[in-house]
Amino acid sequence: MKQSSFFSSRLRLSTGAFLFAALLAFTGSSASGKGIAPVAMEKSPVVEKKSASADEAVLQKFYTEVVLKVGKLDNKQVERVCTPVLLRELRKVYAEEYDGAGYGIWIFRTCINGGDDTAGVLQIRLRSGRDYVVTYNDGGVKGETIVRMVTRNGRPMIDKIVRRDKGCR
Repeated sequence: MKQSSFFSSRLRLSTGAFLFAALLAFTGSSASGKGIAPVAMEKSPVVEKKSASADEAVLQKFYTEVVLKVGKLDNKQVERVCTPVLLRELRKVYAEEYDGAGYGIWIFRTCINGGDDTAGVLQIRLRSGRDYVVTYNDGGVKGETIVRMVTRNGRPMIDKIVRRDKGCR
């Protein structure tokens, strides 16, 4: 008996809502006519276009000027773009290989040692949310890294990376 009363009350509620909506449509009343702004029922997108393009610009510049650049590493650029959590990981990776302080920026690239002199970003594409797949040429070897972006103090920053070439760790 409880089920039938539950279903009948739901039926009355949905019928009532339908009749109310029909009455509003029939009489021509709307939220805009009452000075009330209509509310969209759709979910807002996870990544806004502006945010995506800002993230992509940061990634393009970082890979071009820091990760794939041959020469002396500018620690200030790394500190400007990476979150404190990622900076700790980069320092730890560096300390496992070398004495002193520095950032193990090589974890952003493939494990190629040598190769030709070609390097560059081939593509940056949105994976989901604020995760991007950065595809690049690293000394003649194609590499991909998944990069998670976050916003800190109003600036897009790299928070986490996952390299896709599993065979070289």
